[in-house]
Amino acid sequence: MKRFLQFFILSILSISWSFANEPTAVNLTHQGRIDWVYYDFSNQIDLQPLDGLYMSGEGQIQMLRLNYQGHTFLINEWGQAQGHIQGPFQVELDDDGRLERFRVDYSTVLRFEYDFDGRLEEVRDGSFNTLFELDYNMDGSLDRIDKGGFDFFARFYYDLDDQLDGIKDDKFNETWDIDYGFDDQIEEIEDGSFKTLAEFQYHHSTLHSISDYGTNTKFYIGASYVDYMNGWVQESHANQGGWGNNNGCGQPAVQFFRHANYSGIALNYVSGELAELPLGWNDEISSITVPAGYLLIVYEHAFFGGSTRVIQNSWTVNDSQDWWNDRISSFKLIRI
Repeated sequence: MKRFLQFFILSILSISWSFANEPTAVNLTHQGRIDWVYYDFSNQIDLQPLDGLYMSGEGQIQMLRLNYQGHTFLINEWGQAQGHIQGPFQVELDDDGRLERFRVDYSTVLRFEYDFDGRLEEVRDGSFNTLFELDYNMDGSLDRIDKGGFDFFARFYYDLDDQLDGIKDDKFNETWDIDYGFDDQIEEIEDGSFKTLAEFQYHHSTLHSISDYGTNTKFYIGASYVDYMNGWVQESHANQGGWGNNNGCGQPAVQFFRHANYSGIALNYVSGELAELPLGWNDEISSITVPAGYLLIVYEHAFFGGSTRVIQNSWTVNDSQDWWNDRISSFKLIRI
């Protein structure tokens, strides 16, 4: 029993770490390429003052969110502040307009250092202790996030087309292995044990939906606006949603669940129709949520055949005798 408990605890810790090392959110283009990756570091005390990081699918840092003495501000990878920095400290810039140091009562509390190309490389405290460090590869893509003392939070790998290909932790354990098709469209994300975390479905070569099989990352398709300061995203033709607020949803999406009462693995679709559900989902759905402003028509057979049912808001099977339990094979999602 003791050995089992030890194994169970280690397993939980391993799972928790893999989740902690995953991106918070990822936006993909309709062509199936990673547009940006977002990490929320607000709970990573050992990375402070680094509070959030946004990078492109090719590893270029788009924005950094820093938090010092309760004041949050944004800078780009060149150390240039985006907007006015507030707080009880004096901000000093170098000749290129980059952050150089923060002072409080004439004492330096933060130091900003840059690599030979001018990218922000390291932030140190007043005693020159490294608070966090960003390492880049020869192409200028983010290579590693260092918590200081060569204790890496994450390592990033890229394929021959310079797309993000994998994420590993400090021990080189694979958090994400990203698979692309021959057309360079993302197809699947696996962990180091070859367990599928997410699959991506296409309709006429356009990314249509994403199946989540056990990743804490929130996926978006075609986000049109990002609030870098607060971590909010708005997708095309949709109301604004948030990662850290409300229910974490951006664009309203219908959600199909394998089990009753909206439980089990979920399959998300944004709009349109699907003549055939993806592999493993035909006759497997037991509950559904439909976003406000939409009607869902479900069909008993593929290609919109057989019996139909119109669902608004939500539906779940009442018991195993519910006729629609595990019968849905195609659907149309209609804006009203």
